[in-house]
Amino acid sequence: MAALQFLWCLLAAFFASCRCVEGASVPYQEKKGCKADVEANSMLQLKDEIPKKRESCIRYSFTFPLMSNGRAFKFFILRLYNPSVTTASIPTVSWPLKTSVFEDALAEAASGSYRGALEDGFDQYAIYYAGFSLLNLTKRKRIAKLNATVSGFFPNVAYSSLQLMYGPGAWPDLSMLEVAASSYITTGTLGQRGTPNPFIAGSPTVLAYTHQAECVTHATTFLATPKRQTGSSRGRMRGLADVACKDTNTKLYRLSADMTVLVMADSATGSCSDSYLISPAQGVVATYPDQDFSNVDVYNFSWGFIRMRVPFVFNNSGEKIYQGSYSADNSDGYDVNYWSVSANVAQNGRDPNVPFTVNALMMQEQERMMTSTGHSYVLFAPMDFVINMTAANSTTPPKVNLPKLGISAYVLAAPSYAFIFRYKVPSPDWPGSTENVPCAATTAEMNSSVANCETLGNWAPQITRIGEGEGVETLAQLASVVQGAVFSHGKQHK
Repeated sequence: MAALQFLWCLLAAFFASCRCVEGASVPYQEKKGCKADVEANSMLQLKDEIPKKRESCIRYSFTFPLMSNGRAFKFFILRLYNPSVTTASIPTVSWPLKTSVFEDALAEAASGSYRGALEDGFDQYAIYYAGFSLLNLTKRKRIAKLNATVSGFFPNVAYSSLQLMYGPGAWPDLSMLEVAASSYITTGTLGQRGTPNPFIAGSPTVLAYTHQAECVTHATTFLATPKRQTGSSRGRMRGLADVACKDTNTKLYRLSADMTVLVMADSATGSCSDSYLISPAQGVVATYPDQDFSNVDVYNFSWGFIRMRVPFVFNNSGEKIYQGSYSADNSDGYDVNYWSVSANVAQNGRDPNVPFTVNALMMQEQERMMTSTGHSYVLFAPMDFVINMTAANSTTPPKVNLPKLGISAYVLAAPSYAFIFRYKVPSPDWPGSTENVPCAATTAEMNSSVANCETLGNWAPQITRIGEGEGVETLAQLASVVQGAVFSHGKQHK
């Protein structure tokens, strides 16, 4: 969800020949003396650096037309969620395309910057690449009849997608096509076919290709020979949540079809993205003043908490066999590949520069972060409180103890743009899927697209705002209110 910054970067790149060094993690900046994205013969040039033993590596590619339904290709966005940074690299593109790093939130966090929280709606645990044409394809009819290819070493990620943008004009007059990672063509590093796509159920994941990181580093040319492993041994928590669902004082919305285009959410034109739920603050309204938010509740977040039942997700750092989506016939499948909540900040407002995303694996893999019913809590507070409690050089949000619940909770700075929940590849058979929330055509109709107890049952994330005069002025008081609310709800969540 990076519409405005992407547009500026795109324009800067097109008119100012903006360059990004291959593998660089500095988006939006012009880099001088850069190499081409990936030279076609780079693998041969690095023969001396090739490890002696045979590597196990996998590549991906996707070929698409430069003209679709009479519209010329404009640019693409390649999204990587929860990537292993040693396997992520700028993709290779065929002429006349050019690529760059658009946003590398992971690298920024490692350097102490959290600019990804600003307005755009980025996730802290994601990398975004962008590619565009060096030519005006609308005026180059012969070239527009050609195809283009995006390719590279397959990164180890929880989720990836390629979003293609076509149009006679510029954003937001665009047509969007969404390509799931399961549709990428996969080959071994010598080009041999038959290498299974790691996002097809039962296939080896990228983690199973034991030298993928070395292949990325050295651009080696060896066969793809993954080591087969058993699937995940993590136990599900399905069916444990018998706590009644009760709606709170804050609404979550599925993006309407028109907002899906405006924020460039990963989806096809004309549909509502199933990847996001949003609880908007004033920053969204200020960013899109031409949209009709009159029927949408917009909030001024300060103190509060989020109670959520954590879905079962794909752990790409630990699983070597991809289990696919959950269904009645695949009980070991994932509710959703990647799931997170981010507190994003309006760009014209104050930037707290603190960690701003919590994802499902952070809750599931850390001790004492989930109740026995599979629930976790994320607290939010005014910026100054969170800044003061965030440890130096920490890339994760601070925590507070909730002793009555026997767990801890992450604390995020209250957003001035929105709370954004990400659902990447939700299973259609999972009751918590965003596909169960109705799709509205326009922003004015989003009041019919609410994610609540009716549409998602007890899988609905529940945000509770605490206003002035309700006795909360410190994090200790907030923790006390949270625990009191849980017990007054009618059942302890232990």
